[in-house]
Amino acid sequence: MSNSELQVSKKLVGGMVIAGILFILLGAFSKIMHFNFGGELLTFGLFVSGVSWVIIMADILQQELINKGFWILSMFILPWLTPLLYLFRRNHLIQFDASAFFNKDHQA
Repeated sequence: MSNSELQVSKKLVGGMVIAGILFILLGAFSKIMHFNFGGELLTFGLFVSGVSWVIIMADILQQELINKGFWILSMFILPWLTPLLYLFRRNHLIQFDASAFFNKDHQA
């Protein structure tokens, strides 16, 4: 596995982020309407969002990104929006190691 790949599937993590947000919204609505299952939905949504947040934060810390500090700070300020934006922009944010590329060309 190369350094630029996620440890788990990008689609799986994206699905976890979206599912977590939907379960949180559904659970909050259920709590407001006093349905019996609102607490369970809210807890499940927070758990799924938390797991996906940890996976994405580990990926941010592992990769050499452009504006890494911005992404770490925004993960704490907007914890539900930033993972979606990061997964969408991830391939464009990874820095290309130009020195390794040039060293290969000059040795050949």
